[in-house]
Amino acid sequence: MQRQTGRFLYLQLAGLILGWALNWPLTKTILPYISPASFLLWRFSGAVVLMTAIMIARREALLPVVGERARLAVIGIFQMGLCAGLVTSALPYLGAGRCSVLVYTMQLWALPLGWLVAGERITRVGLLGGMAVFSGLVLFMNPALVDWRDSKVLFGNTLVLISAVSWAMGTCLYRRYQWQTPFWSQIFWQILWSGVVVMAIVPLMGPHGPVVWNAAVIGVLAYNWLGTTILCLFLWNKVLLRMRASTASQVVSVTPVVAVLSSAMLTGEAITPSSGISVALIVGGICLAVRNREVCAV
Repeated sequence: MQRQTGRFLYLQLAGLILGWALNWPLTKTILPYISPASFLLWRFSGAVVLMTAIMIARREALLPVVGERARLAVIGIFQMGLCAGLVTSALPYLGAGRCSVLVYTMQLWALPLGWLVAGERITRVGLLGGMAVFSGLVLFMNPALVDWRDSKVLFGNTLVLISAVSWAMGTCLYRRYQWQTPFWSQIFWQILWSGVVVMAIVPLMGPHGPVVWNAAVIGVLAYNWLGTTILCLFLWNKVLLRMRASTASQVVSVTPVVAVLSSAMLTGEAITPSSGISVALIVGGICLAVRNREVCAV
């Protein structure tokens, strides 16, 4: 039974990795037709409407338990609202694959934050795995591949790194508490407050420009509503109920590898020789993480 539960856990992680990885190049392909601000606005407003319909259909409580509402709102804002807002704002300045690599430095921040915020012990194996994964990610940031003298590139990289810290903080905060609120209500509340933050951020992002409505834009938005926003948040929170925040973040660090490969196929983004070394380091770090005997903490 425990082995089956473990397999299901890794199936959930696999679904997360695929869902998140494909969204990077898909979003990049529609930015000529919709501005980042408009995309964020439609992504979260549509997700809130769809999630409300799901909650009503399932007859789930829309409000969390008293005493947990503010916590869940803050977690949702860190994990989704700020993270998605900053990353989408950076996409016009960075390639989709590179952007995904930078945001997954979150696993580095999850190690100290997991210790400080959630009281998670940093194991030797976990630390070695984190160092290996992070070394692979750093290869995508070396000056030979990135023109750090370009102010737009610097701005884009800064936005994504801040989003990585934000995601790590939300993840560790979620692991800190034992929740009484039903799981679906948690998801709805996080998405709702993420939408509120996005509504506040969007006016600061400059002119939106007209949206060119076509099949690609509608399809990617629908994918974001149901897949990336609702389903992936559902799976991520489920994983965090069974796995340490630091370990889970190490495992999903394979996402940028998949994103880089899919970006090469969908947007023509170049794959450099250093990508092979990066993949080896990332996969090696993940193998160390999943061999850790303290991976799951029920």
